[in-house]
Amino acid sequence: GPLGKYYLSQLVAGQDVNSPAVDAGSDLAENLSLSDYTTRTDGEPDTGTVDIGYHFPDHKGIPQYTLTARVTGGNGSIQPTSGTYYAGMPVELFAAANAGWHVAEWFGTFNDASTSSSNFVIMDSDKNVAVRFEQVRTLDVPGDYANIYRAIQDANDGDIIIIAPGVYSYEPGQHPDGDIITINGQAITIASTNPEDPCVVSATIIDGRFIMSNVGRDTVLNGLTITNSEDVVWFMVDPPAGDGLDGIPGTGNLGGGLLLVGNASPTVLNCRFDGCYVRGAHGSNGNGNADGGGWGGNGGWAGWAYGGAVYCGYNSNPLFKNCSFVDCWVRGGDAGNGGSNEIGGHGGNWEEEDFPGTHQLWEYGPFLEYWRYTGMGGAVFCNPYSSPEFEGCEFIDNTTYGGSCGITGQPYIATWPLTHYKIDSFGGAV
Repeated sequence: GPLGKYYLSQLVAGQDVNSPAVDAGSDLAENLSLSDYTTRTDGEPDTGTVDIGYHFPDHKGIPQYTLTARVTGGNGSIQPTSGTYYAGMPVELFAAANAGWHVAEWFGTFNDASTSSSNFVIMDSDKNVAVRFEQVRTLDVPGDYANIYRAIQDANDGDIIIIAPGVYSYEPGQHPDGDIITINGQAITIASTNPEDPCVVSATIIDGRFIMSNVGRDTVLNGLTITNSEDVVWFMVDPPAGDGLDGIPGTGNLGGGLLLVGNASPTVLNCRFDGCYVRGAHGSNGNGNADGGGWGGNGGWAGWAYGGAVYCGYNSNPLFKNCSFVDCWVRGGDAGNGGSNEIGGHGGNWEEEDFPGTHQLWEYGPFLEYWRYTGMGGAVFCNPYSSPEFEGCEFIDNTTYGGSCGITGQPYIATWPLTHYKIDSFGGAV
């Protein structure tokens, strides 16, 4: 209809049939203050028994404005190019670039800073809109840039970064983000010189991690080998200073090769994730009391390890096509032991009905269920609010390992753990 998509089909307004929602409400339109609004495409008000459905104002009293849209400099097209619309209506615009070109900037839209192929305007006056395209650049590493990080920093949306065969490793202190390659909100492609050739893929090695956020399917990794990459804090911290204090929980780690933090939905093609891994940190032991008396500190809980190769975070919907995940693994940390005192402290990650992880007994809690502090997803971990897709991918010899709970401090309390019980792990592949 004139103001939207939710008008009802009605014979009196010129349609072929009446919608079953016409005059199907529970009261009179006047009693519901809807008699000045309409469900009809001709704008006539609702009378008698109220119609079920959205009620629009009468469009005949609303001013109309004109949209004019054009391309500056050629090399693409825009739709729609013109039209007349009622005041307040949003109008979506679509720009189509010629091969080898992409959107450089918009003019006169709601978001002129966008380089997306779609945009919109709100028709609160006559609108003149324009879009400009620019040619896609090809950035060579190491030809044009010493490393991948520098190329990404200089890349614009639509640009293609070509990586020559070689090993690209970033040691801490030699790279701004250590061994991390970060992409945030950039619609770029990073590819080997020939993504379809397995020999080229295996020779183009990223010895580090990608971290992505706020990207869509137009952010692409193509024909790379990501290997030996890791996310690990692998140590047991010292017991806290102070009699009877709980041990510090181990750090949980995510995504050894590709960490999709949130709203990250890239396209990953022809890539090989080989020997990527994640390890959770150990929890530290609880502190006792050298002078005796009171409780010993409880053991710190283990750190989790999710996604040896890839972690798909919140609202991440990536596509993996023709990718291999080989010999990737995760290992959860071990929980700390309880400190010894007049009453021994509780071992980390031990739960029972009287002392769950949510109990006030734990200084660092509340904790989730104990089994979450383990290894999950030897190759890929999928957050419950993610929707990754896999097409033609293979998973070979990927593994998960769990750590163990801590034991109680002395003197022992029989119902608390006297043995380092293994924490189950889940999802060797995904």
